[in-house]
Amino acid sequence: MSNAVDMEEKAIAEKITIAAHEMAVRDRRKEIEKYGVLQPCRNLNPLDPPLRLDEYDMMERDSGKYVMYMYAIRQAVKDLLSASDSKDEVLKCIVVGPGLGRLVDYVLDAGDINGKRIQVLCLEDNQMALECLQARYKDNENVTLQKHRLLPWQTQNDFPVSCKRFLNNCRLSVNELLGCFADNEFLPELTVAISRIFLRQDRCSISIPSTYETWIAPVTAPQIHDKIKDHQATYLCSIKDCTREMCAPMQKLYEYKIHNGDGREKEELENNTNTYLVSDDNISGSSEFSFTGDERQTKRSRVDGNSDRVVVHGVIGQFRSKLYKDLYILDTRLSSPTFNSFHWEGFYFSAGAKPLNIEKREQLHTEIRRKVETDTVDGKKVMKLYYEWRIKPQNVEDLEFVNKNGVSDFIS
Repeated sequence: MSNAVDMEEKAIAEKITIAAHEMAVRDRRKEIEKYGVLQPCRNLNPLDPPLRLDEYDMMERDSGKYVMYMYAIRQAVKDLLSASDSKDEVLKCIVVGPGLGRLVDYVLDAGDINGKRIQVLCLEDNQMALECLQARYKDNENVTLQKHRLLPWQTQNDFPVSCKRFLNNCRLSVNELLGCFADNEFLPELTVAISRIFLRQDRCSISIPSTYETWIAPVTAPQIHDKIKDHQATYLCSIKDCTREMCAPMQKLYEYKIHNGDGREKEELENNTNTYLVSDDNISGSSEFSFTGDERQTKRSRVDGNSDRVVVHGVIGQFRSKLYKDLYILDTRLSSPTFNSFHWEGFYFSAGAKPLNIEKREQLHTEIRRKVETDTVDGKKVMKLYYEWRIKPQNVEDLEFVNKNGVSDFIS
């Protein structure tokens, strides 16, 4: 019976994934036709300045992404309710950064579909979004709204009485704190805090999303190169046609598993006051790219028409994130057949003020390190997040990392 159920769930997930891909392709084409491609802009903290209403509206036009979230939440709630120790309780959930409330609706709907009452705590720092949520849920006793900026080092004592019944009592955590490169907006650090403060530590709690992978590819992108002002900074940007601008297929850089309250990290979270740094000796990875001479990959990449050389302006980063199990996986990689979310654009690392001219069949080495530090500014503890990187041909013996110690580019 279990195998039959698993097969049915997998078949449904495959249909949803195909539909989400079609939605993303359609929606991205419409966005480009109406607004054009995103021009290079610096990576900033998403809370400062606060998002505007039109920015929330743009996020919610990503129908493929939200279809994946909706079905992931439904499946997660169904599985939680099948657990033997949760049949008689009200299911509690936390949604961090609910925006205008779409994810909250999905959680409540999942409860209705399964005949279960769900109480939802929403933590939102944006005052405008909070006012929209208050209007939307003013008559819903199952939704608790709290204006709060979640910080990794916070404890249960930092939350008001209205949140108390949710502390270490939530079965489900939902967020879309992913950035364009997955972890460029403090996702690992914040999800550790959510797990430590709100999730039950008994191996029967679920985090959505649950994992992410960063992926990169070298690009020939003269338009991006000409518009960026600081080649030692990271940029958010869009590439219009990945088959013409990517010089080589994307490769996975690194993967991170999000804390889900499964009990394994409980002692560590309680005893180590620096756990929120989530360094893993700093999340990092490296990739070796080969330029094989494939016509599709080098059509735009030739140097002065020379088919034996490729020009590389930088590396574009995107991500793949498992929302729940292996069933519902977000994919922002434009070159992927399972691409299903257009909202998160590319994350660009420059190869330098002068583009690289790479011989075909020569390897290009790319190494990227994510680092997080804490500091005190005006008596307040703050975090500093930055990336160090180097992009070099195989014949270059040594090359210093760009943005060493976050000297040129960071968010806090």
